[in-house]
Amino acid sequence: PVQAYDMTHAAALAQRNSVWTPPFASPKGWGLALLAPVMNGPEQVGMVGTDMGLDVLDSVLVQHAPSLG
Repeated sequence: PVQAYDMTHAAALAQRNSVWTPPFASPKGWGLALLAPVMNGPEQVGMVGTDMGLDVLDSVLVQHAPSLG
């Protein structure tokens, strides 16, 4: 979403890190996005990102949860 891009653009650029957005509502349910700057040396040339449903993230985390004990 454009709003998420605006919120994370400065932080991602300054630190050259990927940034998770806060959860947001979408037509398919709740989701979040992972955004990352695309750099060419010191210059930012773009941003890439992907949206993920919270149900998918929950499923992945449950499958890879460490065992207790």
